[in-house]
This record gives sequence, C-alpha cells and structure tokens, in this order.
Amino acid sequence: ACGHKIFMTHGHRYGVYSSLENLEHEAQIVGADFVFFGHTHVPQFEYRKCILLNPGSISLPRSYSSPSFAMVTIFAEKKQMEASFYRIERSGNQEFYKLYSPESFILH
Repeated sequence: ACGHKIFMTHGHRYGVYSSLENLEHEAQIVGADFVFFGHTHVPQFEYRKCILLNPGSISLPRSYSSPSFAMVTIFAEKKQMEASFYRIERSGNQEFYKLYSPESFILH
C-alpha cells in the first residue's frame, strides 16, 4: 500500500500474548513496514523497527478492554501513517463510536 509492505496475521503462531518479538522478527524477514495482528483481542499500537497494530475486537474484547476497531490511513507522499482507534459504546438500542487514541508516526 502506497509503496509500503503490510504483513497481516492472526498472531497466534507468533506468541503475541507473551511478546511481540517473534512477530517483529517475521516482519523483518518479509520486509514489512506495518504489521496488523489480532489474537489477544486487546487494542495495541507499538512503533519498533516496524509498526505493530492490533485493533482489538468488536465482538469479544478481553482484558477489560471495550469493543474496538482501528482505521488506518497511509500517506505515501509524506511517509506517514495515522491509526485511529475507536471504542464501541452502547446506550439502550444505540451504538456510538468514540475516538480514543489517535496516533500518527513518521516512518523512517
């Protein structure tokens, strides 16, 4: 996407509950700039040698996290990525999407 390589995986084969080291290592092997993963159902965003993003879970959040999802925009001309996390909150029969942790990083 926009000249960047994206690696997507569920995450269970990389031991993401205990560490992101194996996932980061695989990203280096395949030359990925971004890694999108899941398995833990907990939102997470880390900038290491690549960007690691877990959007959380809409239907089965864990570890006291709220139902969530992430929206990612990659700007090729600026070498920049923006990730916005949203919580899904319910009130009666209505759902609300609440922005709760926007992040923006300049890529090297």
